[in-house]
Amino acid sequence: MLRAGGWRAAALAVVLTFFVAFVAACGGDDDQSAPVTDLESSDSTTDSAAEESSSDSTEPQAPEDAAVDAYNASSDYMEQAVAANPPNPEDPALADHFSGSALSDNRSLLVQLREAGEYYQTTFDGDPEVASATSEEVILTDCVSESTTSFDAASGQQKDSASHVFNWRITVVNTDSGWRVNEILPQEQSCTP
Repeated sequence: MLRAGGWRAAALAVVLTFFVAFVAACGGDDDQSAPVTDLESSDSTTDSAAEESSSDSTEPQAPEDAAVDAYNASSDYMEQAVAANPPNPEDPALADHFSGSALSDNRSLLVQLREAGEYYQTTFDGDPEVASATSEEVILTDCVSESTTSFDAASGQQKDSASHVFNWRITVVNTDSGWRVNEILPQEQSCTP
């Protein structure tokens, strides 16, 4: 399964490929003799394709897919949030990814890092599975491998490095503003990523 960052990278590659092809087709040739009718027919074809594409993307996303996307995006966000020097617990984007106890727990983590004068470089590697789903709430399970290196915020010197495996039960809820990770509960059973 591609994480949220993988989808962004794939979409960016498609956009960049299109841009380069467009510039190559339009740039370097100063010939202004192309008839307007060719341009108009080209625009109408592009408009038709855009309309078809937009009608396909208006289909609502299944709750399971939306919840997994929200969870993966929250992991990507936290990798960046703990790496900030200094960490910013007041970042409004925190509430774009979390609600409930997950929001307060992650905000507290960022406060602790800031007060300790530290920041982390960390990676989360997981593959969430859907345990249950409704239109309002999805429960995920994930065996997460996490590697973290801590740094002193003032000097930038490495302090510590560690790897851990966590077995998590994640509740993702559908809020008025979209899907948010609401709760992350460590499970007692060990797991193997």
